[in-house]
Amino acid sequence: MRLRMFNQRSRPGTPGNRGGGLISSIALVEDEDAVAEMYRLGLEARGIHVRTYADSESFFKSLEKSLPDLVVLDWVLDGTSGAEVLKGLRKQPRTRELRVIVLSNLSKRDFASVISAMGPVEWLEKLSTHPLALADKISNLFDR
Repeated sequence: MRLRMFNQRSRPGTPGNRGGGLISSIALVEDEDAVAEMYRLGLEARGIHVRTYADSESFFKSLEKSLPDLVVLDWVLDGTSGAEVLKGLRKQPRTRELRVIVLSNLSKRDFASVISAMGPVEWLEKLSTHPLALADKISNLFDR
């Protein structure tokens, strides 16, 4: 499966490029440098442009300039939680429709009620999600 990227018609700041199957950028919010680097390298090996953020503050600041097509979000961040980041995204009209994949060492079932209240979110467990498997998941999301 190939990931189609960098189409001239894709518009920066348009969440998800819905219906087009095209991805121009992904935001990876992960506070562990080694984990962020591992996933960044894996995704970029599949041609996916990744911007990494070690904290929610730098991530939200980046959203003032442009929106990614997808957010890959660690659920446990230093100083905040993925739940707080997700609430912040869903609260703002400009970011409400961003696609989000939670990538966590924690099980989704422990947070099912929180997640269901925040709109559609994919949940993957880090221990069982190889970087290339994440790339495949992202590709499948945009091929829908």
